[in-house]
Amino acid sequence: RIALLVPGFLAMKNKLSPSLRGVAACCLALLLSSAAYSAEVIHEEKSLYRDINVVQTGDRRCLIFNVYRGDRNQTCVDVSNRDELIFSYTKMSFAGLLLNPDPKKILIAGLGGGTLPLAFNDLFPDAQIDIVEVDQAVVNVAKGFFFFEENENMTVAVNDARVFVKRAGILGDKYDFIILDAFGGDYIPEHHESAGACAIAGEIRCASSRIPESSLDAGGLGHESPRPHRSVFPGEPAARRLTTTDY
Repeated sequence: RIALLVPGFLAMKNKLSPSLRGVAACCLALLLSSAAYSAEVIHEEKSLYRDINVVQTGDRRCLIFNVYRGDRNQTCVDVSNRDELIFSYTKMSFAGLLLNPDPKKILIAGLGGGTLPLAFNDLFPDAQIDIVEVDQAVVNVAKGFFFFEENENMTVAVNDARVFVKRAGILGDKYDFIILDAFGGDYIPEHHESAGACAIAGEIRCASSRIPESSLDAGGLGHESPRPHRSVFPGEPAARRLTTTDY
């Protein structure tokens, strides 16, 4: 439709006064600019757990889930600058490095588009990074659209994170850096944010390990989530509240 406006404008411009001609030219330029950067759905599918969409606007590509209360961004990448971390909360995940600057074995619960695992793999190429993601469709989309690739030190297990962690505890596996990222902008699985879940995570961490947890004030649920963390690990810092518009 916008393509039809161009010849129409060219045909009418001589009939307009100079001032109106300038206004019309500006309006046409804005329309063309808007069209160039309008959101385009480049992939959509329904998995066992959610509706998944990949939407691109200009150079920004976003993974969007629709689970409970509308669409929520899970991952966004700049396809022209893949190393940039778009979301504030992903940057907050590195705060734990202040306490443990050289992790050797990292567990990440929740894959999304894979930006966090890729960043940690770039920073610590020799560290073992285990990622747990409940939805195989999310793994496929991360690999197909967000440049995520497994390697010998970074692998994905398709499983519920709490089940994975419980089994790791039974086997005696230990991690010195654990990231809990299995949530969306308006929803945190109840069995992941309970004190019991934190206690299970505590079973697989080394004495020197840290579990960075960011509390997101998005969708009105940010203020509650640090409480289980503090009740199980009372002497350790947790981000009390991170106000974000990432979602």
